[in-house]
Parts: sequence; C-alpha cells; structure tokens
Amino acid sequence: MAVPSEMQMKNAFALFDQTGDGTINLTELSEALRVCGATPTEEELAGFSAELGEGAVVDYNTFKGFVTRGGLVKRNHQELVVAFKGAFDRDGLGYLSVAELRQCLVNLGDKMHDEEVDHFLGLAEVDDHGRVHYETYIKELETFTPF
Repeated sequence: MAVPSEMQMKNAFALFDQTGDGTINLTELSEALRVCGATPTEEELAGFSAELGEGAVVDYNTFKGFVTRGGLVKRNHQELVVAFKGAFDRDGLGYLSVAELRQCLVNLGDKMHDEEVDHFLGLAEVDDHGRVHYETYIKELETFTPF
C-alpha cells in the first residue's frame, strides 16, 4: 500500500481534529493512522506514547511524520485472507454470514461504534444466501478510501 497523498493525510487529520485547534490526541492519532491505511501494533502505539509523553497532542506535521516514517505494519491481501480463513472460516468455505462478519467487526480489534460497523458492512457484497465472500470483501476494503 502506497503512502497516502498530502490531501488524504490532511483530510484524515482534519477528520479527527474535532476542536479545530490543529492537534489530535494519541487515541485520535491511532485512528487517523488507520484511516491512512496503516495498522500500527500495540507496541508501536506504546512507542508513540512513550516518544510523545503522556497526555500529549500531535500537530499535523508530527502526524505526517508518523504516516510517512515507514515501518508501520500494513497487512497485505494474502495475510488478510489467511486470517479470515484461519480465525473465522473454520470450514474453509470462503465466506461468512453477515452476522458472523458483524460479530468480527464488533468484537475484534479496536471497538467500533454501530455506525462504523454498519458502514463497513455496507461495503460488503452479500450473496443471495446472506453470505459475504471474504476475498471479495477484502479487495473492496483495499480500494475503499474515505476521502
């Protein structure tokens, strides 16, 4: 995955700069990095916190530095397919029900609000049997951009 454009980074930052003061907190930093396609590990996030200090805020230039510094874990397509298959598709059928996908989004990783879950479910192509073929879903997520 390529580094996001300047416009994409500015939009991601602005999305989380709710007060309009030109800064975001560490929780918002984590979320904004994910919007830019990075998937920082808990260790990386702890490192950011240690680097910046407890209660720190981040301005746009610092945020941009984190996005472009490289080394942030980015999942490739095949890793995601293997993860879905190993963790959720125990029968190896290549799909999950919408309810199973919802459960994955709600219970795993960063907790998502209902609106976010509904949004990501809306990106899924559901077949006539109420199933989501996760390889197709992953491809859709890879091309999704909130900007």
